[in-house]
Amino acid sequence: MKGEIDQTIADAGEAIRLDPLYAASYGTRAEAYLAKGEYDQAIADATEALRLAPRAVPAFGTRAAAHRLRGEFDQAIADATAALRLNPQFAFAWFTRATACLGKGAFDQAIADATEALRLVPAAASPFGTRAAAHLGRKDFDRAIADATEAVRLDPRYAAAFGTRAEAHRMKGELDRAIADAAEAIRLQPGSPLPYGTRGSAFRLKGDFISAIADLTEALRLDPQMTWARRQLDLAQRRER
Repeated sequence: MKGEIDQTIADAGEAIRLDPLYAASYGTRAEAYLAKGEYDQAIADATEALRLAPRAVPAFGTRAAAHRLRGEFDQAIADATAALRLNPQFAFAWFTRATACLGKGAFDQAIADATEALRLVPAAASPFGTRAAAHLGRKDFDRAIADATEAVRLDPRYAAAFGTRAEAHRMKGELDRAIADAAEAIRLQPGSPLPYGTRGSAFRLKGDFISAIADLTEALRLDPQMTWARRQLDLAQRRER
């Protein structure tokens, strides 16, 4: 896969060398850089594509996604909105704007945008996962569980959806289910701190303070800024003494 992406970047670069005014080549290279995780380059190439072809909808979508992955949610929303103004059927832009709204804590808008993405692409796992996380943010735990369940049915390797469902179960007091879902999220994506935090908190509520301390310590190792996990760890350590 990486070799294919690098080849696409090389081929697009050669096309640009031969015709530096052909917007589609910049768009293609931007998409490849996005897939490679090189977001600055993706933004630069998408911007050049849009300078040459101001109505290039895919370039707006690519740049929106790159901004979203950089945590630049306002820029992502602006670009996704521009794409949708030009093409309201562009499901990727609805999804990208949904995830950016989720990042800003605009849960109602995230739900609306994810729902529109699902209207256009009903079998896409990612919008279900985003909508589940937005429902979780609104403390609508049953809807969060329902959407996360559909997300993992469509994509059994969707770690974030397992993590969302785990946290919804934990907030409902369904601790064994929370632990099981968090364990699956950790198996699929062991570098994510959130499932460790969820599972650690569930262990603490069950009175398994040794397991809680282990998980919460790992969550904080992965993300030292996770303040709620630090509070949970303090509580578990006090009970274990």
